Amino acid sequence: MKRYLYILLVAVWAVVACEPINFFPTPTVEACFGEIIVKAEDKSAVVRVADTYLTVDGERYDDVNVWVEYTLAAQSDAISVAEYTVQEGALSFVLDELTPSTDYVAYVVVDGGKYGKHTSDRIPFTTNEEYIPFSGMNYKAVAEAKGIVAELNLSNLQFIYEDEAQKISTVKVEYLLQNSNKRVAKEFAGSLLADNSLSVKLPFEGEEYLTENRNYTVYVTLTAEGVSESFSAQVCEFKTSYAEITASIATPELSYDADNGISATVDNVEVFYDGISDKVYKSRYTAYYAFYYREADASTWTKIDVERVDDAISTTIISALVKKGATYQLKAALTAGVNNTPCESEVVEITIPEDVVVPTPPVEGGGDTSSIAGTWHLTEWRGAAPSFEVYLDITEEGVVTLWQKIEHRAWECFFSSADIENGIISGVYSDGVMWGASYYVSVAENSMTWVDVNDATDISVYTRSELPEGLTEVVTRSMTNNVRFL
Repeated sequence: MKRYLYILLVAVWAVVACEPINFFPTPTVEACFGEIIVKAEDKSAVVRVADTYLTVDGERYDDVNVWVEYTLAAQSDAISVAEYTVQEGALSFVLDELTPSTDYVAYVVVDGGKYGKHTSDRIPFTTNEEYIPFSGMNYKAVAEAKGIVAELNLSNLQFIYEDEAQKISTVKVEYLLQNSNKRVAKEFAGSLLADNSLSVKLPFEGEEYLTENRNYTVYVTLTAEGVSESFSAQVCEFKTSYAEITASIATPELSYDADNGISATVDNVEVFYDGISDKVYKSRYTAYYAFYYREADASTWTKIDVERVDDAISTTIISALVKKGATYQLKAALTAGVNNTPCESEVVEITIPEDVVVPTPPVEGGGDTSSIAGTWHLTEWRGAAPSFEVYLDITEEGVVTLWQKIEHRAWECFFSSADIENGIISGVYSDGVMWGASYYVSVAENSMTWVDVNDATDISVYTRSELPEGLTEVVTRSMTNNVRFL
C-alpha cells in the first residue's frame, strides 16, 4: 500500500513540476513609423505619415490599417481620422474644424489585425491665428517739397478686397497743413493711373500756394468698381523749405544830360518764387529794389533804394555827383524772400562827356550864414534820436542843401537860399516855397541847435559830419508835394 502511495505522489509531483509543451509560440511584433510631419493652419491641419508598417519576427508585414487620432493637449479623449490620401508614397490625413491658436496632440495608429494595434509617440502641434482675408490698400508715397509747391508721387497703388486686387475707380488726394483743420482735396480718375502710379502737383489748381517752412500731412482714399467700401490712409508727411528766389531783371537803360545827371531805367522786373511769378504769387515777404553804381575803377558800389512801379524801376544820379570824363558802371538789383536773396541785372556803363557844364544849385546865395557854414547831421530831434535821416550842407553865402530820408528809403535833395538875422535863420526853397518855420540858432564847437521860434518843443540838434556816400542816392531835388524837414 505504501508503495502505491509513493508512486502516486511521484506522479503528481512530476505533473506539477514539469512546464507545459507550447505547440504555437507567440511571434515578436514591432511597429515601424516613418517620418511624421504636421502642417497646421488656423482651423485645420494635415498629418503626413510616411512608410508605416509592422514587423513580425523581424519580417515586414504590410497588411495593416493606419489612421490618426488627435485631441486637445489638455484633454485625453481622442478623435479618430481614418480617411486619407496618398501623396508621393506618404499618407495624408486632414484634421478639420480645429480651433485657431490652440494646442493639440496627435497620434498615428497602425492596426495589424491579429498582431494588434500600435500607437506612435505624442505629436504636439499648435494651430495658427485665425486667418482673415485682407481688405485694404497698398501704396508707396513720396513727397518732394519746395517752399510754396510740392510734388506727390504715388506708386504701387492697389485696392485689395478679400485678397483680390480690384480695379481702382477713383483716387482722392487730400493735404492738410498740420495744426489746421482745413483739408484740401481733389479726386483723380482711376484711368489716370499708369502702372498703378500717379504724380500730383501741390497745390491743386485754383488753391492757395503752400506755406513756407511748415509741415503738411497727405491722405489718400481709394474706391474700386463694384465695391461699396472705400479705403483711406495717411500716406506721408512733408515739410516745406523757404521758396527758391530767382528774378528776371531787364538790362538797365542809361542816359545823361547836364541838367538831370544819369537817368537809369529798367522797364521790367519780375521775381519768381519756386518758379512762380510774383504777378501770380504774392509773397508775405517784401521785395526791395535798388540800383548800384560806381566809377569804373572803384572797388565799392553806392546803393540807391528805389520803388517798383508797374514792373519798372528807375532813378537819377544828379550831375553834381558825377565827374566829367569819368565812366560809371550801374546795375539793377533786388532782394526777396525771407532770407533777402539777392538778384542782379547785367552791369552797364556810361561815360560823362569832358565838356559838360555841371549846373550850380538852383539858388543864389545872398545871405550871410558864415557862422554855421559846414556839413551837419541831425542827431537829436524833440529830445530823442530821430527815426529818419537829415543832413544840411550850408555855405557861407547862404546856400543850404537839405538831404533827407523821411517818406522814402531813398535820399531826397532840396536847395534853399537862407540868411541869419538877430540869431534867427529863415529860408526859401528853389521853387519859391518858404521854409515851414524860422529857427533860433546857436553853435557850440561841433554842435548846433535850432529851435522853432513858434514852437519851443521843436528842437533840432545837429553835429558836424561828413556827407556819407549814401547821400548820392537821389530820387528828386524839388517836389512841392513832398514833406520837407525845414
